[in-house]
Amino acid sequence: MERHAVAVELYHTIHELHAKIVDIANIARQVGVSRRTVYRYLRMAEPPLRKQPYVGRISPIELYKPYILQRWNEGCRSARQICREITAQGYGYGESSVQRYVHQLRLETGTRNKFRRTQPTQHYIVDGDRRRPLTPGQLAWVCLMRPEHRQPWETSYLTYLCQVDATIARACTQAHGFAKMARQLQGDQLDQWLDEVQTTGVPELRAFAAGVQKDYAAVKAGLTLAHSNGQTEAQIQRLKVLKRQMFGKASFELLRTRVLHREQPQPIKRRAPTPPDLVAA
Repeated sequence: MERHAVAVELYHTIHELHAKIVDIANIARQVGVSRRTVYRYLRMAEPPLRKQPYVGRISPIELYKPYILQRWNEGCRSARQICREITAQGYGYGESSVQRYVHQLRLETGTRNKFRRTQPTQHYIVDGDRRRPLTPGQLAWVCLMRPEHRQPWETSYLTYLCQVDATIARACTQAHGFAKMARQLQGDQLDQWLDEVQTTGVPELRAFAAGVQKDYAAVKAGLTLAHSNGQTEAQIQRLKVLKRQMFGKASFELLRTRVLHREQPQPIKRRAPTPPDLVAA
């Protein structure tokens, strides 16, 4: 039996025993796994998914190839110079990968190794709209943005991801739906959103929805009313930070002084004017 089928069967067995109120130690003993593994399977809301096959690591130079091709068209043939330029853009690896790629370009274009710079020639067509892949945090930010505030390439990138992966499409739609409720004060749609997320949402959104339900009344009011106690909560958090900085041992007077303290503007020091007689001299 393959590993995925074994994991699915183990998931169902552990959940069935747990539903019969069998303690963790006995479950681990019966199925032949550690208690930590039992806890891990009990935290799963659904059977484990089949892992995608490993497709290999992307070359670190892959993200910078459009820029390298652009510099090649401009006549730059120095791998060291190109490496310095892309390092300033965030490239964090050695020069060897750049040298190998530049050597490949020399073979393709018939350029001798002794040339470090030649006349600009359009050897390659560079896609000007190509961008580096977004990080998960950047993608989440783009997903929550207003559609009219996205760059054209961001819209195309997000559309492509939603087309190739239904899970990403569903997560983006549900996350954007909550952001829209917050912007437009549509608290009456919160119940429908919670039901949808609990039914079809990804684990991260389901966990977020569970937290919303624990403080349902406050969240519903925040998504419905134009006024909130956000300023009050911010001041309370500021007080907590100040107390932690003083290890909770400061007196009330010192805490009051720090809360009310405002930095006074420093006087601008001006250079004394040079006497006219010295200027003339």
